[in-house]
Amino acid sequence: MSKKRSTLPRKHSQRVAAWIYAVVNPVLEALQRELDLLSRRNLTWRSHIGRCAVIRPVQEYVHSSQWPNYFDFLADNPDFQKSFQSHDSALERLNTIAQEVYDWLLKSDDFSVTVRGLVDIYEEKRASDPQAPPSLIHMQTDLPKVVAENLINNVQALPDHYVISKFWDNAAKSLLQFRSLPEFQPLHSAKEELGNTSLQLKATLEDHRLALSRKFDVPAAPIPGFLPER
Repeated sequence: MSKKRSTLPRKHSQRVAAWIYAVVNPVLEALQRELDLLSRRNLTWRSHIGRCAVIRPVQEYVHSSQWPNYFDFLADNPDFQKSFQSHDSALERLNTIAQEVYDWLLKSDDFSVTVRGLVDIYEEKRASDPQAPPSLIHMQTDLPKVVAENLINNVQALPDHYVISKFWDNAAKSLLQFRSLPEFQPLHSAKEELGNTSLQLKATLEDHRLALSRKFDVPAAPIPGFLPER
């Protein structure tokens, strides 16, 4: 028997179980969350970090304590190095374009005028409301930034505990129309590209998990009391 063959995982391999439970399953769960968000066009992009908060590079979907298993998985399943990189490249492109759209919005006179006009309407209404929501005058500098981020993330409504929730209830319809402008098209395309890449990666990983489970007789999910034999 060759030296290479003697190092391959055996039936009931704990090593393969580690791949499935610590790497493949967490990545699959994260990709499903990712696809759910993308289906709602919610990128979870945050201006203060310049990237998506929930949609992340593949390695970050694996707990850092399990990164040794992550690299071990890639060492014996090298095809996924390219697949993971394709996902991460699509995500990087999305983050870059989101930043460009955000910067464009804040420089747009049309955007600034629209936000100011909607704030004026909001303040006029609250002046005659005995149960008036909070004034947004103190947010004149930061509000356009918050609005721009909401547009990138296609925020349709906000929970009541957000300071601008009542403002957004009235202003969202007008503001979200900016998403139909040509300047947003690259963002829409990047979102579609990432969604397609993630969907393909999820399907490939699910197929590979099934193949590993069959070949090494390891369950696809942990079973209480079960420990693969050495």
